[in-house]
Amino acid sequence: MKVYVILLLGVVGISFSAVLTRFSQAPASIIAFYRLAFAFLLTLPYALVFQRDHFKKLRGSHLLYGLVSGAFLAAHFLTWIKSLELTTVASSTVLVTLQPVYTMIIGYFLYREKLSGLSLTGMLIAISGSVIMGVSDFHVNRAHLAGDLLALSGGFFASIYILIGRKLRATMPAATYCTLVYGACSLVLLMFNLVFTVPLRGYGTTNLSLFLALAIICTLGGHSIFNWSLKHLEAVKVSTACLGEPLGATLLAFLLLQEVPGSLQLLSGAVILAGLVLFLRGSLK
Repeated sequence: MKVYVILLLGVVGISFSAVLTRFSQAPASIIAFYRLAFAFLLTLPYALVFQRDHFKKLRGSHLLYGLVSGAFLAAHFLTWIKSLELTTVASSTVLVTLQPVYTMIIGYFLYREKLSGLSLTGMLIAISGSVIMGVSDFHVNRAHLAGDLLALSGGFFASIYILIGRKLRATMPAATYCTLVYGACSLVLLMFNLVFTVPLRGYGTTNLSLFLALAIICTLGGHSIFNWSLKHLEAVKVSTACLGEPLGATLLAFLLLQEVPGSLQLLSGAVILAGLVLFLRGSLK
C-alpha cells in the first residue's frame, strides 16, 4: 500500500506538466532539454555520493539500454510538448496517458506480465473514461488532429521508456537509473536542438524558472517516483497510474488557464477515478 501512496504523489507531480509547459513561450525541444538537463544535474550529486559503487559496476549493456531509454523519453517529450501547442490540455494529457494499452501489450510479450480480472476491468474502464474526455474536446481540423496524433505518439514512446526502465530497475537503484536516463535524454535533446539550429540561449528568467519547476515538480516529483516504483510494481501498473494525470491537469488548466471542462469531461473524470479504484483493488489482492 505504501508503494501506491507514493505512486499517487507521482501522479500529482506530473499533473503540473501540461500547465507549466503552456506557461512557457519557448520551443518544445528547448523546454524538454532544459527540463531534463536540470533534472540530471539535480540527481547526479546524490547518485555520485550515495551510489558511487553502482556507477562503477555499470557495463556497456547498461549504458546502451540507458541511452535507448533516454532516447524514447526524449521522443516522448518532444511529441507531447509539441502537442500542447496544437490542442487543449485535456485532449493532450488524455491521449498521451493511453500508454497502458501499449505497455500491457508489449509488457506481456517481453515480461509475461499479467493482470487480474478486476485490474484489467478497472484499466479498461479508466481508458474508456480517457476516450470520453478526449472525444468531448475533440476538434476536427488539421491543427488539433496533428496535436492528437503527436500526443498518441508520445504515449507510445513513454510506454517503451517505462518497459526498458522495468528491466534496468531490476538491478539498478532508482537514483542511478534516473541519472543515467535523464543524462542520456538531455544529450539526445541537445543534439536535436543543435542539428535543427534551435537557439539554446535567450529565453529569460521566467522561462528558466518554469524549466526548473518542471524538473523539480514534474520530473523528480513525478517521473523519478515512477522509476522508483518500477522496482516494486509491474510496468503496466505504473503506466496505468498515469491515467490519473488528465484529472489533475484538467483541474489545473481550469484554475490557471481558464480552460473550462465540459459536462462530458467531468463525467469522464468520474469514470477514470472509478476505473483506477478497481484497478488498485485488483492489484492489491
